[in-house]
Amino acid sequence: MNIRTLTLLPLLSAMTLSMPAIAQNQPAGPESAQAPAAPAPALDAEAPATPAPTPAAPSNPTVVAFVDQQFPMADANKDGTVTAAEFTAWITSLKTAEQQKAGQVDPAAAKTYADNALAQADSDKDGTLTKAELVKFFGG
Repeated sequence: MNIRTLTLLPLLSAMTLSMPAIAQNQPAGPESAQAPAAPAPALDAEAPATPAPTPAAPSNPTVVAFVDQQFPMADANKDGTVTAAEFTAWITSLKTAEQQKAGQVDPAAAKTYADNALAQADSDKDGTLTKAELVKFFGG
């Protein structure tokens, strides 16, 4: 063997291994050995396109009772919803009473608490709160 043959043999071997097999019965090199592609899933015309919605969790009866009892006091104008001003006044008074029991009254902290609570409770951001929103807010 001459030097040209010795230098070309590794190159030819590498080229042969990297070439894809042309015919199905022709063996392929290790680089082209792959698992056969999975067939596309068949579309089932009877299968639902979207999963069925999960039923809503039942409300906490204690929270529902609390909201039912407090709602008439919170709804000062008796229009069936609690406005932002009504909610802020109601929650501020509840927070102040809680602070008084703990012996640490801070009116500014109670007002800040009420403002933050309003932002969380008004889930549809319409500026008023329904009983359902209040139940959800209080963990019902």
